[in-house]
Amino acid sequence: MLQAQDAPRFDVDGDLAEVDRLVRAAQPFIIEEGARDAFRAFAESVTMDRFADVFGDRPWRVQSCKRGIFEPEIPFYEQTEEMPFTGFLDRMREPHETQQHYLNLWPGPNMDYAQPLFDELRALGPKIALTNYKNQELRVFWLGGAGTITPLHYDTYARSHGVVHGEKLFMLFPPDFRHLRLLQPYPVRSNTGWYSTVGAGPLDPALFPRLAKTRPVRALCGPGDFLYLPPCWWHHVSIPSKPTISVSATFYPKAAYFYYYHWRLRFSRWLARHPRLLNLSNGKLG
Repeated sequence: MLQAQDAPRFDVDGDLAEVDRLVRAAQPFIIEEGARDAFRAFAESVTMDRFADVFGDRPWRVQSCKRGIFEPEIPFYEQTEEMPFTGFLDRMREPHETQQHYLNLWPGPNMDYAQPLFDELRALGPKIALTNYKNQELRVFWLGGAGTITPLHYDTYARSHGVVHGEKLFMLFPPDFRHLRLLQPYPVRSNTGWYSTVGAGPLDPALFPRLAKTRPVRALCGPGDFLYLPPCWWHHVSIPSKPTISVSATFYPKAAYFYYYHWRLRFSRWLARHPRLLNLSNGKLG
C-alpha cells in the first residue's frame, strides 16, 4: 500500500481571509461544507434521478477506457462511446467489468433544457467558501461509478473540487523535480505529455517500485468536502465504492507561471498543433 499523509481539513465558516491564507500556502486542503444549509439543499436537488429527468434517453458521448492498464509502455488511451444518457446512469450504478465510463458535463450549445440545473450549480458557488474565493464559477459536473480511475496527471490551473454524492479518493504529489523524475511523464512530444507513465491503474508500489520513494498527500472526499488542488500538482483520482456526483471550478493563480510544469505542458500542447516540427527534429524533443 502506498504510504501518504492525509490532507488537512478545515471548517472556515465562510472566512475568505482564512481561505486566502490556506491557498497561499500552495498545499492541498479540504474545506468541510456538508453541514451548511446551502450545500444540503443543493445535494437534495441534484441527484441521479434529477439527471435522468433532465437528460432522459438523449444520445450522449461518454468518456470510456479499458480497466487494468498497468504497464508504462501502454499509454493511457481514452475514447468516447455513444449511449443513451439513462444507459450511462445504469453503468454508474452497475459498472462494466472491463470498461469504465465517466462523464463531465458543462453548459453547451443546444442545452437550454438543462439550463436550470446549471443555474443551480452556478448559484452554489458564492455560498461555498472555497469557490467564493476569487469568484470562481462552479460550472462542471463529474459523474462516475465505483472503480472509475483518472490516471496520474497534472494541470496548470488550480481546481476546487467538491463531492455532492458518493466519494472520491485523490492521491496528490508535489510539482517538484524530484517527483518529475520518479513519476516519469510521457515525452513532451507525445499527446499525453502531462500524464505519468505510472498510474493508469491503481497506484501500487508492487507494480511501480519507484512510487515507494514519493511523498503523496491523500484526500478522501465525501459529501460536502471541497478539495483545493493547487496548480501543477500531480493527481490520481479514483471512486472507491459507490456512484459519485461531484462539481468543480478552476482559476489561474499567478504562481502557476513559476512552475516548470506550466511551461512543459504549454510546450507539449503547442507541439501537438505543429507536428511538422517533430518531423524536422526526428523525434528528438522530450
